[in-house]
Formats: sequence, structure tokens, C-alpha cells
Amino acid sequence: MRNLFYIAFAVLLTSCFEPDEVLPKQKVNEITIRLNTSTNQATYVNLSNLLNNNIGVQTQWQLKFQHAENAWAIYINPLAKAGIHNTTNTDFKAINSSYETSKITWQVDIPTASGTYPAIGAWGDYSFSNPESYKDVFIMTWEETGTYYFYKFQLLDATDSAYHIRYGALNDSVGQTKWIVKNQNYAHSYFSLKDDALFTRLEPNKEDWNICFTYISDSTKLHPNLPHIPTANAFFGLFQTLNINQDLNKIYLDTSTRFNEIDYFYARDLPYTRTDQLLSPFFRWDFVAQQAFTENEIVLIVKNKEKYFALQPTSVTSQGLESLEFKLRVKQL
Repeated sequence: MRNLFYIAFAVLLTSCFEPDEVLPKQKVNEITIRLNTSTNQATYVNLSNLLNNNIGVQTQWQLKFQHAENAWAIYINPLAKAGIHNTTNTDFKAINSSYETSKITWQVDIPTASGTYPAIGAWGDYSFSNPESYKDVFIMTWEETGTYYFYKFQLLDATDSAYHIRYGALNDSVGQTKWIVKNQNYAHSYFSLKDDALFTRLEPNKEDWNICFTYISDSTKLHPNLPHIPTANAFFGLFQTLNINQDLNKIYLDTSTRFNEIDYFYARDLPYTRTDQLLSPFFRWDFVAQQAFTENEIVLIVKNKEKYFALQPTSVTSQGLESLEFKLRVKQL
């Protein structure tokens, strides 16, 4: 009888404990990314459905305006060999075609630990509720179909929801003005000085992308082991990069755990960081073979709200930096 009691008690005790949670086997998908400097200059990827979108190069733009709340950065088009020069003169009319542009050291956007620092720099005093512009006149150069252009522009003022700019050719004494409205659904809007054209849909809604394969300018001295394309500044080159939608995503680069071993329980406790870009994270360059090779030991883990994704490159083919094709395996954890 006593033995029967112990058996019954053991059965009752074990029935009080539920088995450890077991996740279903994760489906691994493959995605192909084609990137080049002429037709697919930027590819945005939605990791939830693995859709990707490309910016069309038929839209020639020079300035990119940040839309984030309480943020006022203005970037330039790195693929147009664009450069910026601050004349420190506030008289728009005084800057004309007699300005000695041949001696200018052109500034380009550069990545920093806290994000990309724009070539234009801090164009005003941001301590006010609405930035107070210094009203410096900037000269901008860029290349388009073999021709170099030189335009000037000036930040007149700004509100919490829009930028107000004046712009024109160097010999234009009056120029044109335009308000560029910040749309919180998109990270940026894009503007062409020459064509007087504003593009508001060159990138997906910021809710619809996690990462973007594209190009950025960076110091050639700091990255001697990566290929680059010349820019307007002799000390900076154009590099392939992975941009992160940091408004909604954080990342972790894992070099110690195998892709197959990474699951939800592992990913949820990682020390994620918020950054806007990673320089060429998925390949290394062999200058002797003039060929790109995958960094197979790297796994990029992306946290998007309560979702987790793991990405790993499986192959990369290239025709120089001008044309790259990545194949990656991706799984939602």
C-alpha cells in the first residue's frame, strides 16, 4: 500500500510541472540583393516578408533632408560625386560665378560613432524650439552624365515640421525659395537643385523596411582593406554599406554563435545597439584577386520591436564595387 502511495504521489507531482517551452522549427529563407552604382543604388529590405525595393536613378537628387522629430540633418548624394563648401558669407547675391571653386576642398558626409555627420555641418542653432539658421551660403558641386554643376543654397529658417531654403545657380542673384515639409512616415525627402524637384517617395514608409544596402562616403585612410570609388574629396571614398532603420530597429553582430544555433531565447538577451550604418559587414576584399568574399562567420541579428531576425551571407559576387550581388539566409526567430 505504501508503494502505491508513493507512485501516486510521484504521478501527481510530475503532473504539476509543465514541460519547457519549445518553439517550432524556424523556417530559413534566402534573399538575393543586387546593388550597383547605376541602376540599383539603394535596396531597402523588409525582413518580415523579405520584400525589397530599389531607388530609381532616373531621379537625380543632391540634397537629402532628415524628417525625424527634433533632428535637422541635411545630407548629400554620395553617388553623384557631390561636395559641399561653406562660404561663411550670408549675402546670397555676393556668391556668384566669380567665386574661385577650383581651390575648394569639398566636404562630404562622414560616418561617426553617433551617426552620419553631414557635410553641411550644423547650419544653425538647434537649441531653440525652431532652429535659428546662421544663413551661411553654401556652394554645392556634383557630377551628372559627365558634367559638373555648381549651385548655391542657403537655409533661411525652419519650423518643427519644415525646412525653408533658397537656392540657384552661382550667377543667379535672386534664386528660388522652397519649403520642404517633414513627413514623419518617411525618414527623408530628396531634392534636386538643378531641376527644382522634390522627391518624397524614394524610400519606403519607415514602417516597411529594416535595412538598406547602399553606398556611403568614408575615410580611405581608415579602411585600406576595402575597395572604394573616388568622391569629391581626395581623402574620402565611396564604400558599400548597410544602413539600419534605427528609428525602429537595433542590431547585434554575432561572430561566435552558429547561425543554426541562434533562436529566440538566445536573441532576446543580447546587448543590442542602435546605429545607422555598418560598413561592408558581409564581405571582405581580396586586392590580389580583385574579388569579394563572404564573411561567413558573421551573423547579423536585428531586433524590430518584439521581433528578432538573423541574417548570414552565403555568397557574394562582384564586378568591382560598381556591381555587387549578395545571397543571404534569413530567419525570423
